[in-house]
Amino acid sequence: MENNTTKKLLTVRDVADMLQISPSCVYALIHANVLPALKLKSLKIRPEAVDKFLAEYEGKDLSDPYNIVSMTEQHAS
Repeated sequence: MENNTTKKLLTVRDVADMLQISPSCVYALIHANVLPALKLKSLKIRPEAVDKFLAEYEGKDLSDPYNIVSMTEQHAS
């Protein structure tokens, strides 16, 4: 039985590979406070944070993480 303290933390590269985006995009999401991370020598992301991020921002355009818009609003303009 695995608890939260024994789950593997993800690196920026891990998350980039999971989401099929570049590491620089992951850094941008972190710096915009959209994706929570912690710094232990290098930035680390909890798998649960990635799951929450995906659920919370589904249907959103995150091309500019400082100006997140709904994809339906974007197409209506």
